[in-house]
Amino acid sequence: MLLFRSTFFQLILPFLMALGILTFILSMETVYRLIHLIVERGVSVFSVGMMLLYRLPQFLSVTLPLAIVIACVVLMVRLSTEYEISAMNAIGISIWKIGRPFFLFGFIITAIALSITLWLQPAGYAAFEEEKLMILKTQTAKTIQPLVLNFDFPGKVLHVQEKDENEELSGVFITDKDLRSDSMVTLAERGRIKVRSGERDLILHLEDGLIHSQGSTDNYRTIAFQQFHYIFRPPQIDTTNEGPFPLRPRSTACLKARFVSKKSVPFTS
Repeated sequence: MLLFRSTFFQLILPFLMALGILTFILSMETVYRLIHLIVERGVSVFSVGMMLLYRLPQFLSVTLPLAIVIACVVLMVRLSTEYEISAMNAIGISIWKIGRPFFLFGFIITAIALSITLWLQPAGYAAFEEEKLMILKTQTAKTIQPLVLNFDFPGKVLHVQEKDENEELSGVFITDKDLRSDSMVTLAERGRIKVRSGERDLILHLEDGLIHSQGSTDNYRTIAFQQFHYIFRPPQIDTTNEGPFPLRPRSTACLKARFVSKKSVPFTS
């Protein structure tokens, strides 16, 4: 029993060292990208730290099996090099009894890794996406300034006349960055950036406005609306030519528009 406990506890130190080193290496890329949120976007250290904490279960689900293998190999090599295995065989201890601490340690770590994969990792991913959306909303609201063209929405140009302390927008103008024959120009009296936690998307909510669009060469259309939503899918943390973690929706293909109600749809030609 004393030999069992001694072998079991000798596995802990190499396991923790291997786990720490592997997790650090695996998280370096994410840490590098998250640091840019602090340096370039002014995101709080607390928010970035929480995002890294939410990603930790994903890293551990990969590094735990590797760490247990490294710990077992390191200890077995040390026991073999110092002839401790030969000494234990000489006094009648079987290979099965020598290997029992390794099997028990592996079983415990496997149960922990399974729990992380089945419960902690999905919960961490959901919390990570929630925190990312909140940062996106905060940063987008900060970058929208009155009488300044805003290009944070891909393929779109946004301009507002006024913005109060509650982030309410007035005199909203939004159109395509590269105007085409089928481009729409949207004008609204009021607007606001919203986050839907359930759907995990970002909404540019507009009220009381007009949409101008050119159908064919001889057909011009205006659509009056009471409420209009631009719905954006959540952004991804990736490296682009704009730098790591661009705080904006992924692409213009993710943009969807929805009418809540329409006042009139006049056509002129």
